[in-house]
Amino acid sequence: MKILYHIPNLSQENGGIRQYAVALLRILAQDKSNEYFVLHNVNDPQVMQVLEEFPHLHHVPPTFGRERKLEKLRTDIGTVFNYILLLAKRQKLASTSYINRICRKYKIDIVHCPHQFAAVTNRKVICTMHDVQELHFPEFFSPRDRFVRAFDYLDALDRADKVVVSYQHIKDDLLKYFDGLKEDDIQVCLLEMQNLWFEKLTTADQVDLSTLDYPDRFLLYPANTWPHKNHKNLVEAVHLLAQSDKHVNVICTGHQRDYYHEEIAPLIEKYQLKDQFIFPSIVDEKQLYTLYQKCVGVVVPTLYEAGSFPLMESILMNVPVICAKTTSLPETIGNQEFVFSPTDPNKIAELMWKLWNEEDFRTKAKANNLERQPYLTNTNSLGIMQSIYQSLSA
Repeated sequence: MKILYHIPNLSQENGGIRQYAVALLRILAQDKSNEYFVLHNVNDPQVMQVLEEFPHLHHVPPTFGRERKLEKLRTDIGTVFNYILLLAKRQKLASTSYINRICRKYKIDIVHCPHQFAAVTNRKVICTMHDVQELHFPEFFSPRDRFVRAFDYLDALDRADKVVVSYQHIKDDLLKYFDGLKEDDIQVCLLEMQNLWFEKLTTADQVDLSTLDYPDRFLLYPANTWPHKNHKNLVEAVHLLAQSDKHVNVICTGHQRDYYHEEIAPLIEKYQLKDQFIFPSIVDEKQLYTLYQKCVGVVVPTLYEAGSFPLMESILMNVPVICAKTTSLPETIGNQEFVFSPTDPNKIAELMWKLWNEEDFRTKAKANNLERQPYLTNTNSLGIMQSIYQSLSA
């Protein structure tokens, strides 16, 4: 079969979705039974690296893979029209979409969208639903954002012939909140965490952190500053420790969204913690790898996560890690000793201090990592994806 892998505008600002899409692309590159065409227009370095490493993957030329202005207008109007007529079960207006131009040119059988979107096409479509966070934390979203998500997700779920999720809790949410979905419509497939960005790096690739004015000892939290990433309670926890003369340093990498400037930075200023927090924004792979290798440990206080890449990366690099008791994280780490309530700064502070101050605790965390690594690396994700493709070709 010929499969179009649809990631036209993926970038680092997409956070975990970008990591997921790149990881899945690497897995699919091992599949010699199907032919893959990658729609990607923005030259994301990780995507381009995969395309260079696996020349049998076909890169759809960007000039061909972009919507024309008239087509974009038609697609936008068509999407609204599709939604309005959803209950009428009408034929989707897909035959004139720019995706179909690509499908006709390359004789595509299936369009695979590894993000919360289903392409406008009359080919078979697979989409990945990463989360429905807005249903659990509506306060993190404006009314407009909640409407757009509801609109887009309804449209994607209606359009997709098969939906892929990484964890059972996401499947349960979709079946609970979206009418018309059946058990067989949704396939749980946790990606194998192999051939990841850090595996090609060694000690020789580490950078000199002293030139970056970083502290000698620090905890690490790599995450974009969305509200659900819970940087605020992390700051509260560090403040509680400081009040007891317990000082820890934290480096928080990731894209600094508006929430950082509106909520996080003012809180750090209020508590006079500027000497204990560093937010360097997005860093390159070598610097991030060095931060993982040099940190005392990693803390993941997120309030909601389909699956946490910082947690999984820490386990696979055998870096001591503690995490929130939320969604899939306890299942991933597999040991309650390293889990805390993300809504209780006192609990976060308690476990952070153990991670920072107790070598025995860090040793236990590393031993737990070694036990959990097979859970992340042996999931048969390629076999599951091949079965999905085969089921849609019947």
